[in-house]
Amino acid sequence: MVDTTATLRPLYVRILFPYILTLPKTDPRRQSAPPSITGSKDIDIELYTYFALIIRDFIHPWYRLVTNDGDFATEIVNVLTLVVQAVQKRCCEEVDWSELVLISIPNLLTLHYRDYRQAKERLGMGHGSGAHSLENLFHGMQPHFALQSDAAHEAEYMRILADSILGILLKDTEFGNDSVRYLSREIFAHIVLASIVESLSDTYTLH
Repeated sequence: MVDTTATLRPLYVRILFPYILTLPKTDPRRQSAPPSITGSKDIDIELYTYFALIIRDFIHPWYRLVTNDGDFATEIVNVLTLVVQAVQKRCCEEVDWSELVLISIPNLLTLHYRDYRQAKERLGMGHGSGAHSLENLFHGMQPHFALQSDAAHEAEYMRILADSILGILLKDTEFGNDSVRYLSREIFAHIVLASIVESLSDTYTLH
């Protein structure tokens, strides 16, 4: 018979907390683990599952060729947990949502809309300064490193953005550690931010 016990255990437990499976069912440590991240059990399960997929797909394939030591993966999960908790704290306690939603975002959208209208008028009157499309003309009025068509520029901008965000969210001890900083930056840039940008760029998501 096939042992289905292991497959019924949560993925994140098997990958991130395998020691839990060796504890007796009556052990208090088994009941209290893993530690809460956000205070919501449902959200914590989703986060731990996401962390487990990151570790399984992007860390274990190369790290297990070097060693079977699990401390490295544990440290990555600890850093990701700190980032999530810092984001939660800033969103709940430090961000002025009224100012952001009612003032900052409308001002930014208004600025881009005005530049779009101006670019459209210039293109229609033949004053496009050599630009052959509305997109090129608008990007010329709103130059931004991330809007260049080169994939390398986009990846580099993701790294810069992730580095800036982590500098705010991480403690000085973690951010000052080059290994932790650069690895966290690559994970945050190429997995988290890239997924967000891809989802927001999807037509089905927008509609």
